[in-house]
Amino acid sequence: MRWIKNFLRVLNALLAFLLSIGYRFLFFWQTNKGDCKRVLNFGADLYALSRKGNLNHVWSLYNPQGIYEKVFAVCLDPRSLHVPIKQPWLVPVLVSRFFWLEFLQLAVLCRQQQIGMLRCRGPETAFMGLCLKIALGVPIVLSTGGNHRLAQDLQGYYPFGSRWLTFLIESMAYRYADLIFCINRYTRRLIGELGGDVHNVLVDIPIRIDTEIFDRARFDAQLIRRRENIHDRTRVVLFVGRLERDKEVDDFFRAIPLILERFPNTVFYVVGE
Repeated sequence: MRWIKNFLRVLNALLAFLLSIGYRFLFFWQTNKGDCKRVLNFGADLYALSRKGNLNHVWSLYNPQGIYEKVFAVCLDPRSLHVPIKQPWLVPVLVSRFFWLEFLQLAVLCRQQQIGMLRCRGPETAFMGLCLKIALGVPIVLSTGGNHRLAQDLQGYYPFGSRWLTFLIESMAYRYADLIFCINRYTRRLIGELGGDVHNVLVDIPIRIDTEIFDRARFDAQLIRRRENIHDRTRVVLFVGRLERDKEVDDFFRAIPLILERFPNTVFYVVGE
């Protein structure tokens, strides 16, 4: 049964890709007349984000500094349409889970709403952005969240049912995106090795930190040590991140006995959810 599902995923992606090429041939005489202040955003569903209770942070990601006139948020969960939204510039768009049908829905939306930019993250959304760029010539801005290939290998899940096809599509997205945001130099190097610096621009944007909260001047290390009953000579090792396999937190735990062998006077803290 699994190979049938994988085959259908591959067929689904191939059909969307062929439709994008056909769409381009049908409307080859029309140039992109989209407005860059009208953006199609591929990301997590609004409903899933609302469950985390941090929508104010989401608004700043969707529309930093309020520079966009309209942001059309692509959603797969119908419950996203019922999330209370106070921002007049945000428009949730419900699409099909079939790539080929999603492509047709979004191609029509882009033409009707004069969308001038696509913002994507991850292999699946980058693939849809690539299809829309082929069909309509809309530029792609791609955000990266780390090493997707490592994450997929660790989880054993490949969005397109095939490791080879998923990595091929990911490389094509990196190669033909117009702008790529990299969260660190490690990610920038990985994308460069995949051809991501050939036809586009790589920009380093470090992970955002709220400096009003994480202000080193506000924290007294000695006071924290006393509060946690940590001796001045005790070493402290800290892990901060989501407790998921792609963050390799299991390596952190496996390293603890090795560290304690050489540095017995060490304590370990794990912060995340």
